[in-house]
Amino acid sequence: GRCARILLLMRGMSYRAFFLGAGGAFASAWALQTVACGETSRAGGPPEPVWAYPSPYDADASRSSRFLQRRDFTTWSSQWNLRALLAAWEESDTEETWPWVWTWRNPNGPHFVFVGVDDTTLELARSIAGRSEKNNLTVVVPSVDELDAKVLGDLYAARCAVIEQRPQQIDFEAKVLMLQDERIICYDKVFFS
Repeated sequence: GRCARILLLMRGMSYRAFFLGAGGAFASAWALQTVACGETSRAGGPPEPVWAYPSPYDADASRSSRFLQRRDFTTWSSQWNLRALLAAWEESDTEETWPWVWTWRNPNGPHFVFVGVDDTTLELARSIAGRSEKNNLTVVVPSVDELDAKVLGDLYAARCAVIEQRPQQIDFEAKVLMLQDERIICYDKVFFS
């Protein structure tokens, strides 16, 4: 129907844009919009496009079954304030806090964290480890049983610490990752697979 005609017209526009230049392309786009969407006229002005109704931004849009209700697709859970936990740990000179800051930023070298393993992880880990002996590497996997024994050995050979756990929460700005067992990992760079 209408969508198929729009796609065909859009393909034709690219050829018109080549021959007519940018001004012609704009005119073609306006013509396409008015043909595809219909038009209404403003008093004394150019035609105004008619958009689909109802819009999800209209006040009465909630009455339409066309738009999914947010409450049906959201879950709510509490989150840790990872920055505050980190600050409390830094200020404390007594016993360890819980959740536990398992890896803190190393002043002698950056910390690279890999969450999951794919076919690029080992090559990247070797590259990072080879750049400097001061680079620290950690791999987070749900279970080492899911890794091939050779891959696991190669990760260890690339100086990777391998942690069996799943991520729970991350603060990208503070560069802090919390695992499901509530260990906290500070990182300089994180890679997801």
